[in-house]
Amino acid sequence: MAKHEYNLSDIPMVRRVFNCGDRPGFDFNLGGRFYCASDDNWMEMPKEKRANIRIDGEETTEIDVRASHLSILCSMFGEPLNRDIDPYAVEGIHRDIVKKIVVTAIGSGKLPTQWPKGFKEDFKARHGWAPERRSKLKDITEVISKKHPVLSKLRKGELDWANLQFEEAECFLAAMSRLHDERKAPSLPVHDSLIVRVCDAGYAANFLRDAYEDRLGFRPHVDIQSATFGNLVA
Repeated sequence: MAKHEYNLSDIPMVRRVFNCGDRPGFDFNLGGRFYCASDDNWMEMPKEKRANIRIDGEETTEIDVRASHLSILCSMFGEPLNRDIDPYAVEGIHRDIVKKIVVTAIGSGKLPTQWPKGFKEDFKARHGWAPERRSKLKDITEVISKKHPVLSKLRKGELDWANLQFEEAECFLAAMSRLHDERKAPSLPVHDSLIVRVCDAGYAANFLRDAYEDRLGFRPHVDIQSATFGNLVA
């Protein structure tokens, strides 16, 4: 990273943080995501501000893996998601609600029985209506679990966010290393996405797909996002 120039106030550095060291069988195989270790934290920037990052004076783009954790979970049980269909699209339920329920289930190791803290208020502020007034949470989780029955296989402390984060981070490490080795290209990780120069975008998308396929047996849906080109499918 230090061999390149950035319009950030500090040279980018990253570190990996592993989690749940007290779990039986822990062998630095839980968590393991990359976090910013320099003063100018691009990971905490709003996406609109990240779009203004320049590397070597060139415009950048963000490569995003759609529903990364859910896709990984499905692959573990031989139930790959259809990469051409939005996994958060459920008839009769707002997409933001579906995504929040899925993310919450993965984070806690089970489908929620209460609305996630602060979600109802935030949702109403954004959309102008209260989600609990239109559907009961129990009914929503039942519909979502029918669409994604793999969520019932989550187990807190056994198979949850920590396992999925590790698999994801290993895929991103493989793609980042390959970008460096084959293209001499830097990349800034943002958990389930990569910031790269526009000229490296196609390679980054393909290297991420290859990494997921090599490790997990499926090629994920990947989006390329930039201020100039908007949202594209790679």
